[in-house]
Amino acid sequence: MALFVLLMTGCSPDYVLQKGATPELSGPEIQVEPLAVDFGAIAVGQLGASRVEILNTGDANLEISSLELDPDSGFTLTAAPGLIAPGATLEVLLSFQPGARRSNDLLRISSNDADEPLVEVAVTGIGLFPVLAIDPNPYHVGSLQPGCDDVGVATLKNIGGADLVVDNPVLIGDGFELVASPTFPLTLPPSQTATLSLRFGPEEESAYSAELWLTSNDPAGVTTLSLLGEGEAPPAEVEETFRQPDGPWDQVDLIFYVDQSSSMLDDESLMRSNFDVLMSNLDFFVADYQVAVATDDNGCANNGFITPETDDPVGEFGEALAGPSGYFTEAGFAVLANALRASGSRGCNTGLVRPDAKTMGVLVSDEEEQSDDGVDTWMDTMIMLAPNLTVSAVAGPTSGCSTADAGKRYMEAVNYTGGIFLSICERDWSRYFQALGELSTAAPTDRFPLSWVPDPDTLEVTVTPLRGDAEAQGSDRWTWEESTNEVVFGTEFMPPPRAEILIEYRPAASCG
Repeated sequence: MALFVLLMTGCSPDYVLQKGATPELSGPEIQVEPLAVDFGAIAVGQLGASRVEILNTGDANLEISSLELDPDSGFTLTAAPGLIAPGATLEVLLSFQPGARRSNDLLRISSNDADEPLVEVAVTGIGLFPVLAIDPNPYHVGSLQPGCDDVGVATLKNIGGADLVVDNPVLIGDGFELVASPTFPLTLPPSQTATLSLRFGPEEESAYSAELWLTSNDPAGVTTLSLLGEGEAPPAEVEETFRQPDGPWDQVDLIFYVDQSSSMLDDESLMRSNFDVLMSNLDFFVADYQVAVATDDNGCANNGFITPETDDPVGEFGEALAGPSGYFTEAGFAVLANALRASGSRGCNTGLVRPDAKTMGVLVSDEEEQSDDGVDTWMDTMIMLAPNLTVSAVAGPTSGCSTADAGKRYMEAVNYTGGIFLSICERDWSRYFQALGELSTAAPTDRFPLSWVPDPDTLEVTVTPLRGDAEAQGSDRWTWEESTNEVVFGTEFMPPPRAEILIEYRPAASCG
């Protein structure tokens, strides 16, 4: 018997066909092109379109049993499951109507291909929305003597990707008045700003609050500016401390350590409910930020990082606050140092500390810091790990209070690195988050506004450079500007970045 052998080349796999034998069928074979679809940036109200092709490269019918997308992702498809004959193609049309700043989904294709029963196509898109941000928000005037008034400025900014249209604002409440504003309706292109001038004039000793409602085409609909102030008789002596910013930074990395002892539960609740103040400040000034919460001994970020792409930053922050705790429950330095160490290429926080970013450690506790070793040793170690590090703290003041012990080691860390110290006893997390945001985003300034109108003859100003001796500034280096009630250094004598500025005075008997 003669044997004929046919060698097939250029096919995979190779096979030998014997005379009289029946060719072996390969079955259905799925091929999907492309495996990733990026719609790019789509303005709100517009519809993007793309397509995916499903090819059957086999020699039997390919049965597509399901085509699935998340119904809430903003992506939709126009195709139905069915049979694809050998050599035929099924075209799946995809559309995208933005419902969030960034949308991600997977198109899941299930079939009877024995080798690839499930193929997934990554689908992404960016929604270009107008987004209204206000700085500061809340607008907290502080205390003012009844019968006096003060005018300040709030800035509106479109931090979104499409034109923002703002309608006439509505002011509700007492004590505040809108005294100057642009013409409404107001159109702000992306990244553009406008200012509102607001007057606060308390008539009696009392707390005042009001709200300015701004309706716009921001998907949120109404954005509210909270206005806060107090009518109060001035104290006999005033000490005000400022920290010179070292920004502005294009990138900011914030790492929170929060004491996990049971006495901190009320503060965690306040942090959660006021976190949007910090997010608003970062969104207003910084294009790229990362926020992490580390509570366990290893310093690993609970729930990963919060970024501008996070859909629910307040919810994510709240979940992260309820993270694990370990042996270092009240040893904030140890946890923060481990978080910085773990930011390397093989650590659990890879990418958290970026070389061109401002790194801010924020330590929150109602107990004294309990890490081994001295404060300087810990700070030097952390600065080696993150050269742009500033440590701030929300802890007990020097004398403590009924709800917190004195956090003296935290104060030393703040002074060593040029951060800010905030008293946890005041429980004003709205103001805390605003101050932390400003420290990370503001540029050095030569002007420092006072809370009270001073008796100018009693003004004393002391500047303490970072890790240096206090330097008393003479009268030739700063002046008091009566029209704005600010201590002004002038650019040639501006305090250096991260310096502490202490201003002491007696308030004047009248408004000035």
